[in-house]
Amino acid sequence: NEMNGTSGQPAVKQIGLSQWYTLRNLQRSPIGAVKASALTKTDVIGHCRARKAQGVLPQTCQQDMTYLSGSLKYAGAAWDDCEDISDAAVAAARPFLMKHRLICKSEPRKRRPTQDELDRLVAYFNQPPKKKNKGLIDMVRVTRWQVASGRRISETCRLLWSDWNREEHTMLVRKMKDPRTRDKQKVVALPESAQALLEEWFPLRDPNEPRIFPYNAKSAGAKYTRGKKELGIHGLRLHDSRRECYTRLVENDGYSLEEAILVTGHET
Repeated sequence: NEMNGTSGQPAVKQIGLSQWYTLRNLQRSPIGAVKASALTKTDVIGHCRARKAQGVLPQTCQQDMTYLSGSLKYAGAAWDDCEDISDAAVAAARPFLMKHRLICKSEPRKRRPTQDELDRLVAYFNQPPKKKNKGLIDMVRVTRWQVASGRRISETCRLLWSDWNREEHTMLVRKMKDPRTRDKQKVVALPESAQALLEEWFPLRDPNEPRIFPYNAKSAGAKYTRGKKELGIHGLRLHDSRRECYTRLVENDGYSLEEAILVTGHET
């Protein structure tokens, strides 16, 4: 963080929603009442044990410790009256937490939607809405696009028609997820399946709506979750469509890894 030239205080960098939510939960929990300079490894271990008793997974508790440690490190480095604050208590507790499986790293997901599951989801979302205003989100389009494009749902709901380069088969993606860069944006290549969908929808677009998918990302994700639960599809998330897209590019469409990276937007 850079120093604020007018006050001499560190400029506060905006944190992500996940980090904000986790820190707010820590603030409300018993460990949040402990003075930071008096925090001990016993406090840290007690917090993780309490979280386990609540049914929280070790992977989630690991996130608690990551964000807590980062905040304590930052406070000690940033403010003059916090020089006695460090993440020593978290560091001291970590070997115990790992040995007793109170924290652990997340397992990489391998779940991918099958074609049968995708067909069932599209058929489900094609049904007339049972209640008024239930059809505001076109989940058929969303489901098809997520598999065709491999974009995160938050990125999808920010796409503008003006971001699409129809001739070059590319799309400008805004606010891409990157731990090192805020508000990252990048031009990515569109798979032919995604380009074909845009060609299909372009003549039908609302001229007064600049967004391709004018929906709330969280609402779209929640609607997908409700649909797969009603269909009895287990262990599937909307984000798994991202893995399905990129795997298809390499395994079915013959993309090289270098060509696939042009679609994913990753640096490596």
